[in-house]
Amino acid sequence: MSGPQVQQLLRLCRKGPQPLWDCAVVLVLFDTGIRVQEAVNLQLGDLLFGRGLLRVDGKGNKERFVPIGARAMQALNVCLRRERRPAHAGVPSVFLGRGGQPLTKSGIGIRLLKLAQALGVPRADCSPHTFRRGFAVEFLRNGGDVFTLQQILGNRSWATAAWR
Repeated sequence: MSGPQVQQLLRLCRKGPQPLWDCAVVLVLFDTGIRVQEAVNLQLGDLLFGRGLLRVDGKGNKERFVPIGARAMQALNVCLRRERRPAHAGVPSVFLGRGGQPLTKSGIGIRLLKLAQALGVPRADCSPHTFRRGFAVEFLRNGGDVFTLQQILGNRSWATAAWR
């Protein structure tokens, strides 16, 4: 996944039935490099917009703080204000399905599959992990170092790195 491909996806998202949510999911995945399960697990209290960070519970319950860019923050903030309708007051999840319940990993995967089909690209070009890899590549291309990238992605070692 590259910047231009993300732009194509965003144009497509804006024409869909859930434009704000779709744009927010695409931007959060590409802008932060978090795993799709980490996105599903995000709670409202994990959004540290004032600091430009997301608190993420990664694999093995390892908490880390991940930077989030202004564009992704804005998209997330707009969809939270305009479209977030939880089924009841006790639903703290950021990403919700149409019924107001927390979105699942497969729910995001299905939505990305539909976007890939509408865009006419293979499923593999729009999978959740493709966004993670795209983030890593863009981070390195823009001068980021591999050790910071490893911390942001929550990888324990080079062998498990997402950009490989």
